[in-house]
Amino acid sequence: MKAELFLNDEATVGKIRGASLRMEQRGEIEDWLLELTYDAKLFKLFVPRELGGLAAGLPEALRVFERASWADGAYGWLVTIGAGGGFFSAALPELEAAQLFSPREAVLAGSGMPTGTAKPVAGGFVVNGRWKFCSGSTFASFFTANCWIERDGANGTGDEPADAGHPAVEGDGAERGEQYERSAASGRELRSFAFLPEQVEIVRDWNPLGMRATASHSIIVRDAIVPEKLTFDLAAEPRLGHPIYRMPFLVFAQASFAAVAIGVARHYLEEARAFAELKAPEWRAGSPRRLEALLVAIEAAEARLGEAAERFYAEAASAWAAFAAGCCAAAGADCDAAEAGRQANCDAAEAQLQAEAQLQADCGTAVARRQANCDAAVARLQADECWAAAARASVDAAEAARIGAQAVFPLLGMTALLSDHPLSRTWRDLHTVTQHSVLLSL
Repeated sequence: MKAELFLNDEATVGKIRGASLRMEQRGEIEDWLLELTYDAKLFKLFVPRELGGLAAGLPEALRVFERASWADGAYGWLVTIGAGGGFFSAALPELEAAQLFSPREAVLAGSGMPTGTAKPVAGGFVVNGRWKFCSGSTFASFFTANCWIERDGANGTGDEPADAGHPAVEGDGAERGEQYERSAASGRELRSFAFLPEQVEIVRDWNPLGMRATASHSIIVRDAIVPEKLTFDLAAEPRLGHPIYRMPFLVFAQASFAAVAIGVARHYLEEARAFAELKAPEWRAGSPRRLEALLVAIEAAEARLGEAAERFYAEAASAWAAFAAGCCAAAGADCDAAEAGRQANCDAAEAQLQAEAQLQADCGTAVARRQANCDAAVARLQADECWAAAARASVDAAEAARIGAQAVFPLLGMTALLSDHPLSRTWRDLHTVTQHSVLLSL
């Protein structure tokens, strides 16, 4: 994969870090880095190969997210969110998915919060709304967002305020699965919409503690006409069979964001160790206990993070393997049933079976289908248990990253408070990522 060469190149990582302060001050990543990202197809990790994507599995993608975030937190977040948009390529109709996801520069920005409304009209919907925290808004080739459907003049938003949002970067889509579940429980109709850039107004209101270069601005859509084919229901059966499109979206978000937290934390601890080495001659002479305390804190944080990360990747890999097996078993159930039915019909026609023989053939088909479905159900149950473990490991890894940084921070002195220093920037990025509600142990 090109991504591995791109993110493991020392000179390129050095160039990215050299531009980090400029990008933070500018509020978005630089064009040369976008071009490298397009070339490496990092925004297309989950896009199918027939649309020019990499069709990556979850475990390999998580390593890419960590590595990109280790290079620079804001950049890693943008890669993660941009790649995550490929999840929707299986939710849109084939032609529309090809139009949106095939271009080299295809990348979406959007929100999972249902802070818009859509009124049905001939062939589609009229959409209005405002959505917060749309990471990558300034270079997105299209946008997605959730809306409540208004029918017969009813207010589909109920008590939901038009500008509802969540802390930090929570609008980037992690809530989509949860919102669809709430919609089903409440009886209110929720749907996702794709917007073209000319239908969207970007409100440059992103002014956070960290992740300042992610351009996570709000977007506004006013009276936009959206064709039915540019809408989708995330809770519906995906059009494609790849396991990535069928995994629980909440766990997908938790694992992705945890990988970002791990990457930023590794960078932070590296910066802390480099700072300790720089100050060592001075502190050995004047503050030996402080130096010792800092080194002990760094070692403890590295150990805790390493253990949590190892467990996180192991659980994610285990869940993915079990889930992929379940998807294959489910597909096999359909294929086995179809083949059994075809064979039974052929046998019946060839031998001119009587009704009793035909009944026996149909019974054999039913038995085959039932056994295959049973195998698939067992595999899915095992995958569900593994996903629960992966979700816990994601939260634990983010917590280890945050706690380790907090233990080291007080021992770094005033330098860690300087906003233009890498120690400050990585600390702020880390605490912005781990503020996301899906990474909290609640």
